[in-house]
Amino acid sequence: MKHSIKSKNYLKKSLTTTKIFLPILAFIFTQTGLFSIELKYRFEPGSKFKVETNIQGSQSINRSAPFLYTQYYKVNTNIIEIDESGIALIQDDGYYYINDNINNNDIQEIKENILVKYHKDSKGTTFVPVASIFPVMRNIPMFPDENVIPGTTWESEGLEVHDFFSTNSISQLPVKVSYKFIGVDSDPLQTAEISYICNIDVTNTGDNSIDPKIYKVTGTSNNTLFFSLKENRPLKEIYERDYVIITSSMDMYRFVDSGNRVWNKIESTIDKKKELAKIENDIKDQELEDVNISETTDGLKLSLENISFEPDSAVLTKQEALRLKEIAKILTKYKDKHIRIVGHTADRGTPEAQMKLSALRAKAVAKELLHYNAITSKNTEIQGKGASEPIASNKTEKDRKKNRRVEIFITEE
Repeated sequence: MKHSIKSKNYLKKSLTTTKIFLPILAFIFTQTGLFSIELKYRFEPGSKFKVETNIQGSQSINRSAPFLYTQYYKVNTNIIEIDESGIALIQDDGYYYINDNINNNDIQEIKENILVKYHKDSKGTTFVPVASIFPVMRNIPMFPDENVIPGTTWESEGLEVHDFFSTNSISQLPVKVSYKFIGVDSDPLQTAEISYICNIDVTNTGDNSIDPKIYKVTGTSNNTLFFSLKENRPLKEIYERDYVIITSSMDMYRFVDSGNRVWNKIESTIDKKKELAKIENDIKDQELEDVNISETTDGLKLSLENISFEPDSAVLTKQEALRLKEIAKILTKYKDKHIRIVGHTADRGTPEAQMKLSALRAKAVAKELLHYNAITSKNTEIQGKGASEPIASNKTEKDRKKNRRVEIFITEE
């Protein structure tokens, strides 16, 4: 570990005076801990976070004119438990979205969600038992064992995991990382600033750790992490990245992007048992058939079974529209909560057709609820799951009706 001392507005007095003061300053740093800081994560079982990432980038092939794109994804992170050595068991539920423009008034549609559990220690070492796209950065950032002062630098090795061509072929890329501790702000969260540079220079050796279509990956990313010393957790990260990928056919892809990710703590605001009882009473009072309410890990799930549409379409029948009008009366009480509407189909037709139809039906339900002002587009997202999550056999029409359903999740997010 290298130590250098620079002011950059973090030290009240200049440290560039005569050499006679350096031993005294070193004594202050090491003996009093005035500026010496330990960087580490603190995990609290049951705590939850929403991590939102916005990306703007360009992609070019063989030096052609670049194609511009935007991307948004979020990860709901749940700290499940901590073992005796302080290692946390973490669950990440990551959501990728179809809509590029997240600032418009359209309801966001989830393209894919990925669920993974892994372990992480207080310094940032990550243990992922299975191949997964999450977490994308592993052992990054990695905090040093020694305390730091403004100007402290250190190095470590990490891993980046990518599906560059969205073909479900994951590449695990070794990364060399160089860090520098910038200093601490005087805000209530005691925000520390840490800059780090990731360097990748990897050639595919055929060991199945890299997409076989890829021959070589090189690139650099510059990152700045803002980390709360009061809560021992990340707050925000910004980055700029420039990667070049050479395929096995010697085509050259260049990805240049920049983005930011923000961590927001999810506070528990739903008394699940109390609200579940209220909704159960509403369902009973309104004499709603084929409507069930249940608890989930992060909220409540309202399941509308045997939901009726015009044949092979996403057009609601008049009878179903009347039922949704009654459902809207229930959901109006939860407009400030996050709503996810998920469509399901019976196992008829191709998986691609099932997925498309289920998403369209979820969207039709969302639009109907928007019409009654029961939800807001800002707090709502939709997802189609096709026939991938049946709750009954598809052998009889009675069971297929159960599988044709829409689930409405009310969460604390």
